[in-house]
Amino acid sequence: MSTAKGGKKDKILKIAVGAIFASIALSMAFWVNWRTSRYPATESGSIDAEVVHAATTVGGRLVDLPIEVNQHVVAGQLLYKIDPTPYAIGVQQAEAHIAFSKAALEQNQRDINVQNSTVSQTRATEVAALERRNLAQRTVDRLRPLAGKNYISTQEYDTALTGLAQAEAELSRARSASLGAKSAVTDRHMAEANLQAAEAALAQAKYQLSQTELYASVSGYITSLEVKQGEVLGPGMPLFTLVSDEKWYAQANIREIELSHIKEGECATVYSMINRHIPMRGTVVSIGHGVAVSSSITLPFSVPHLQQTMDWVHIAQRFPVRILLSKGHPELLRMGATATIEIGRGRACKGEPDPAHNIENIKQAQESAKMEEK
Repeated sequence: MSTAKGGKKDKILKIAVGAIFASIALSMAFWVNWRTSRYPATESGSIDAEVVHAATTVGGRLVDLPIEVNQHVVAGQLLYKIDPTPYAIGVQQAEAHIAFSKAALEQNQRDINVQNSTVSQTRATEVAALERRNLAQRTVDRLRPLAGKNYISTQEYDTALTGLAQAEAELSRARSASLGAKSAVTDRHMAEANLQAAEAALAQAKYQLSQTELYASVSGYITSLEVKQGEVLGPGMPLFTLVSDEKWYAQANIREIELSHIKEGECATVYSMINRHIPMRGTVVSIGHGVAVSSSITLPFSVPHLQQTMDWVHIAQRFPVRILLSKGHPELLRMGATATIEIGRGRACKGEPDPAHNIENIKQAQESAKMEEK
């Protein structure tokens, strides 16, 4: 009897212990799920940086390449140089065109002065002809009544009429000459426009000459350099990529169901796969607003194309979260390196927030940088 009771107690004890362990496991599962949702993390993040695809706006033969692949350069350092000879000749031609345009403008002004002088002379001739015509008219008017009363001879009156006709013909010729002289006067507009065009051509030639030398716009590392000196480059042809080391970022691809727990300015702990034992502090600066959806394709001027799928399993979409990293571990920062990222927690987020990574300070620094560039 006692043996049966003991076996029953053992069975109850086992059930109780099992229930306790099941409760603990269930509680742990709920806790892990809550922590994962509240503090998102990913092991498939990456280290990122801003890049500059180095290229000039002019083409030509590469005559100087004082850099090597993976070399570190500083802002303002010469990266490469294109043969400036044809562009220097272009500047000389533009300068000669300006000299020619200035000479043409001066000659145009001299021609205008001569034409204005001719206008003045023809105007004076016209005025004199008008005075002679008026005098002849007054003479005819004075002699007409005298001729009617035979106080003067007919020949004298006819001579006055002939003089009036000659004076009117002379006045007509003088007026035509004056009008022709006025219409022949040119202006400076065309010559000035030619000079302005020549000055613009010189500015363009000088700009092209300045583009034969390319200097680093930011400090960083040279990558993808696969050409040698002597190569002929086309305008706008990228020669290599410059990876900026002024700011480093981490990108965490977070599931959409966890995005509501992420805020800009929130702390993040980042581990680079180069050394997973060193935590790096970061700050969330932005959350992606769009990703491509492979199951839906919209063609231009067409209706949406949707793939036929079975909605049995829903896979949460992931959106990129951009994190600005603190400086201090350059040996861990290589663009494209794999990173483990914990948002809102981790070893780097313990203690007081880093004021240097306050989101407002970050935005103000970005605005200041834009103003300096302008």
